[in-house]
Amino acid sequence: MILATIGLAALAVPVLIGMLNTPAIRAQNAPATKPKFEAASIKPTGSRGGGSMRPWPGRLTASAPLRVLMEAAYHVHDFQIVGVPEWVKWDGYAVDAKASGNPGHAQMMLMLQSLLEDRFQLWVHRESREMPVYALVTTRGGIKLPPPRDGSCTEEDAPPPGQGDPTPAPRCGGMDVLTEAGGWHMRGGKVPMAEFVRKLSEVLGCTVTDQTGFSGVFDINLEFRRDDTTDFDTRAGLAPLSPGAIPVETASPSIFSAIQQLGLRLESTKGPVEVLVIDHVKKPSDN
Repeated sequence: MILATIGLAALAVPVLIGMLNTPAIRAQNAPATKPKFEAASIKPTGSRGGGSMRPWPGRLTASAPLRVLMEAAYHVHDFQIVGVPEWVKWDGYAVDAKASGNPGHAQMMLMLQSLLEDRFQLWVHRESREMPVYALVTTRGGIKLPPPRDGSCTEEDAPPPGQGDPTPAPRCGGMDVLTEAGGWHMRGGKVPMAEFVRKLSEVLGCTVTDQTGFSGVFDINLEFRRDDTTDFDTRAGLAPLSPGAIPVETASPSIFSAIQQLGLRLESTKGPVEVLVIDHVKKPSDN
């Protein structure tokens, strides 16, 4: 079993960015006030695609393409980033950044924005565009979300690199997506609906909005097959499935069928989606 840390899969960030009530355009690279790391190193890894990233107390480490770093820093999904050169999508970079004190996650992501803007000469802005979306609604039978149980998640931060279980339980409130033979395994504990919707958006490559009205937390243990309804394989660094690679009778259900087991349904529609437009970007010079 391999942990596929796609975009923000390793970051338990229960924040949904996407659907807006009104179209809004904001300058992203505002001057002056963003915090910065005390010291940082960015080096090319020679790898392509995939990637992982995790903030530690006072430190952030990553091995990922710039696209993945941007998803975390600006709280967007990859399909929300517009004007992306191929090298931004695929060329891997190793990041090791240290911050003074013990800043919170929001501060660390602002520091990451500063780092990307400085080293990659990255300039972006946000705008709203009409795009396909999915609405997550309840089925006639009602919601069947499992209540939280002891041990399904950890309240502690994950151990530093090289220590502990290579696939520890996800942090409470967050979710992981694991790849298994022929399918995906989505798991999490004490998950709010906003985080579940955020992760569905990531898996489907399309904004998902919460229309359930559910305000509690729940455990999630969902398995679904690899197929062309999800946009996850390429971003996980996996080769596309060949036709008939996994017999339908032995495969997990599609993500749409799997969700219905929870008393939920995805409805296709259209709506305004906030996107992050790259205005300028350049490969970084050697440290």
